[in-house]
Amino acid sequence: KPRPVGGELHFFNYGRFRAPRIIGLAIIFAFALTLGTPFINAAHGGVWYVDGDAASSGDGTSWATAFNTVQEAIDAAQKPDEIWVRAGTYALSNRIDLNKAVRLYGGFAGTETERNQRNWRDNETIIDGASVYHCFYVEMPPFETLHPEINGFVIANGTANGVDADPDYNGKGGGIFNRQSPTLIQNCIFRNNTATDYAGGGGAIFIAFVNAPTIINCEFYDNTAISGNNAAHGGAIHSQSSNPTIAGCVFQGNTADGVGGALFINGNTPSIINCTFNGNTAQGWQDGGGGGAIYNSNGAAPDITNCILWGDAATTTSPPFAPEIAKDSISNPSVFYCDIGQAGYAGTNGNINDDPQFLDAGNRDLHIDPVSYTHLRAHETVLDL
Repeated sequence: KPRPVGGELHFFNYGRFRAPRIIGLAIIFAFALTLGTPFINAAHGGVWYVDGDAASSGDGTSWATAFNTVQEAIDAAQKPDEIWVRAGTYALSNRIDLNKAVRLYGGFAGTETERNQRNWRDNETIIDGASVYHCFYVEMPPFETLHPEINGFVIANGTANGVDADPDYNGKGGGIFNRQSPTLIQNCIFRNNTATDYAGGGGAIFIAFVNAPTIINCEFYDNTAISGNNAAHGGAIHSQSSNPTIAGCVFQGNTADGVGGALFINGNTPSIINCTFNGNTAQGWQDGGGGGAIYNSNGAAPDITNCILWGDAATTTSPPFAPEIAKDSISNPSVFYCDIGQAGYAGTNGNINDDPQFLDAGNRDLHIDPVSYTHLRAHETVLDL
């Protein structure tokens, strides 16, 4: 297992919060993910442009002649083209179908000539599901070797409301529904997305039967999985028979009326690295508790490394409560070098149970106070992904 320098927790700086990091190894690991198979787009494709404020939709070949909608650009593009989306709010009247290995980038002011000129935080590019639709429905053709990418968007108010064409998955993944597609999701903010299906969930993202999807440097706020019968799981993410890597992410204020307030892992061996969980809630109960942050089911064996899980809640009245991490009898999460607000982990595998003293969790400032939190060495240089 990776071992932090000196056996202590260390931290990446992500602007408004810090997530734990493993010195050196995590950077190498995350960088390799963007370069290694299947995350290689062998040829540099063309660029298509989207501007929702354009007076009329053009041919998409420049900012001056941009398409009005993201879907128009996807339909016109060929893999591995890029789609640059100008800042603004794109209120959906239907979901966006991402059905080819193209790369979507938000955060543009509308004058850039190079992708690295964009600022995705300052130029918010909001995909608004208008509380009616999935925001993205991602499914690649069989045997696709390239990956699609969703990068630099605010994905908000998506609702998986049970009226989709696919009866097996229509109430899952309010923000993104991803089936059999090793999608790279990076630099995105998910807020106020909802999944409503019985025995489903994934308010922000539902992942089904995907070998290697990757979620990097994303934030998940106030997403919900609510079925009305305590059976919707994974307020932010529901992973079904998949192996996602989730790195450098924050989960705060997400709720499931079932289990897994932030994450529900159904089988397989995901990796959760350098993430922070706070204020998430599981309202239901299964074998092993609620899992306010993470619930592991059906033989799930994730690696949870260098994370903070603190201040989450399982509101069930039946013990064990497991406010942070819960599992059924056949699941076996591996937890290393984490700060966990739950008994049973501290003192083994480098884990601790020590209040991280977030600067202002109520206002989403999850920076760690280096003065009062003695496990953070203040002289360490913090690095940005």
